[in-house]
Amino acid sequence: MRCWPYLGILSFFIGCASIPPQIVENQIEHATAQIHTVQLRSEPLNQAETYLNQAILAQTEKRWEQAYQLGEWAELRARVAAAAAEAKQATSLANEIDYQLQEQRQVVESARLLYEKAKSELHLLKQERKQ
Repeated sequence: MRCWPYLGILSFFIGCASIPPQIVENQIEHATAQIHTVQLRSEPLNQAETYLNQAILAQTEKRWEQAYQLGEWAELRARVAAAAAEAKQATSLANEIDYQLQEQRQVVESARLLYEKAKSELHLLKQERKQ
């Protein structure tokens, strides 16, 4: 009969022993930070926020394993959102560079044509002077 008080404590620790609350809290904080670094709104970011809210709810209800897993999912979705935002930004930058290169090609072509015309006119002037 003396072991009954210890049995309650033991069952509490067995239920919580898989993932300590501090690790869950760190996971949720890290996922929150990942979400806040993403500037562009996207579906993966919305999913990350949904997972994060579910993780916070699970944490308050002391469902540590579920909270940790949801925190991991939130972090992964935030990473996907960040990668998508970076890809979109890189694509935009590549398009801008391509546009500038096309403009530069036109400038070079115009300069080449002007050079050829000037060269031809110079040749004609030299011929006129010889006559």
